[in-house]
Amino acid sequence: MTTYHIRRVDWQQYGETCANLRKLVFFEEARYHYFAALDGADIRCRHVLAVDAQQQPIGCGRIDQDWRLSRIAVLRAWRQLGVGTALLNELIAIARDSGAAQVQCAVPVFSVEYYRQQQFEPTGSVYQESSVPHQRMQLQLVSVGARNAVGGE
Repeated sequence: MTTYHIRRVDWQQYGETCANLRKLVFFEEARYHYFAALDGADIRCRHVLAVDAQQQPIGCGRIDQDWRLSRIAVLRAWRQLGVGTALLNELIAIARDSGAAQVQCAVPVFSVEYYRQQQFEPTGSVYQESSVPHQRMQLQLVSVGARNAVGGE
C-alpha cells in the first residue's frame, strides 16, 4: 500500500518545491518548453502538494483566480497510484469551497478520456501548446437550477 497525502500550500513557502517537481516532470521528462514548468502566474494561484509517508514531495498542482486548473505534475514512480486524481480532486474542492460554478483546464489530447471519466467535457477545438495537441476541458460544479434556487443568476 502506498501512503501519501495532499496539502493545500502557499507558494511563498512551497514554491521552490513545486517548481522543482514541475521542472522534473514537464521539462526534463516530457521535454515541454521551459515556460510549461514556470510561467510567472504562480503567485496568483492556489496550490496543492502531494507528499509521501516520509514527507517527500511527489506531486503538485494549481488553480488560478479564474478557476483554471494547471501544472498538475506527479513523479513517475507515483503515477497510476491515484496521486494525480487526488491532486485534481483537491483543486476542485478549492473551487467548490470558494463557490465557483465551474473549473476549466487544458490537457494533452492523450488525457482527454481520463478527464471525461472525471466528468469534464471538452470545449472548443484542439490546439497546439509546446508542440503538443491540447484540448480545453470544463467541469460544471453547480447547475444553473441550483444557482437560481439560492438567488444566483
